[in-house]
Amino acid sequence: MEFYTSNLYLHLSEWCTQQRLNGTATFLRNRAQASITQMMRVFDFMKKSGAWPVVKAEGTYGTECSSLEDLFSKTVEDYQQRSTILSSLAEEAKAQSDESTLRFLTLLAEEQDQDGMLLETILEEIRHAKNAGTSVQQTDSHLDGSGQSTARITPCRRMLAGDKSSELACSGQRSL
Repeated sequence: MEFYTSNLYLHLSEWCTQQRLNGTATFLRNRAQASITQMMRVFDFMKKSGAWPVVKAEGTYGTECSSLEDLFSKTVEDYQQRSTILSSLAEEAKAQSDESTLRFLTLLAEEQDQDGMLLETILEEIRHAKNAGTSVQQTDSHLDGSGQSTARITPCRRMLAGDKSSELACSGQRSL
């Protein structure tokens, strides 16, 4: 699951590099690294539980993108698939009364939800930027992979959750 995601992000990053969207390419490479770290945590948990994880080669990646919106739609779809898999695994752990696995999967799901919220917020901001006529290069410059993109998006996320005090900060970020 995380192995596939890591490779998907690397392939999407390559597409961005070919399009000269270097900020987004860096952002996606950082996400790929985070997926590898997550995969190692899963491996460690499985080994401590007495299992021997096996990584199998995945098929091809649908990396043909027509825009940043299309690209981030793919990342959100991947997140949704991973969330569904984690939910299924958690249900199975619960049915087996495997509390340690259930706790581990619950923690992973919480982290996935935060990642998913970030990806969905970025996608929404890209759509707003597109509607506002912002250039792709300008949008790309906000996803420089430095972690600042998260800080820029947080006020918008709070506004979407109903926090009116964040509205001004969010309106200034429509240039993403």
